[in-house]
Amino acid sequence: MGLFLWIKLNFFRRILQRLEDERNLIEKKEDAVRGKRIIQSLHFILSALPVFGSATTACGESASSNSAIQTRVEILNRIDPELYRQSAKVRQLVDDSLGALKGQPGFIDLTIRFGVTNQTAALLSISSKFPRHPSSAQAIVYLLSIGEERAVEDYFKKNFEASLLAQLVRTSSTKAMDLAGLNFLH
Repeated sequence: MGLFLWIKLNFFRRILQRLEDERNLIEKKEDAVRGKRIIQSLHFILSALPVFGSATTACGESASSNSAIQTRVEILNRIDPELYRQSAKVRQLVDDSLGALKGQPGFIDLTIRFGVTNQTAALLSISSKFPRHPSSAQAIVYLLSIGEERAVEDYFKKNFEASLLAQLVRTSSTKAMDLAGLNFLH
């Protein structure tokens, strides 16, 4: 009876070991797929460097033209935001694109996507210029989320925009509600 129990335990140990090996193999495959995606994104960026780096694109358009800027934004929207933190080249490409988009609502989307934190004044400026645009409310919520409450408060004291305030209320951000003085849950 002891031998039978030992064989049974050994059998279950082997099954558990195989299951553990399978799980480890699946995790390695998932890591490999994620790594492959990052490499593909980086390859895509590097293949698009002529679009970013030259004064004219392959179509002969100025690099600052709307279609060239849209191409930049499209390329950047396809890459993993993690690359922004890992690669100096990607940071430079994002910063160049933000420079081309300055003053436009697309600037807000790109800033939020890559978690750029040094653009407070530009985000507030665009929000005041386009108070009805949905990105304006997202910019304010983003600034509140990164700890720029003071700058947002000062902005609202100087530039009260009812339409932007209405958008903030619709975002249901508790910080935005506090800022607007509409959070009755406290």
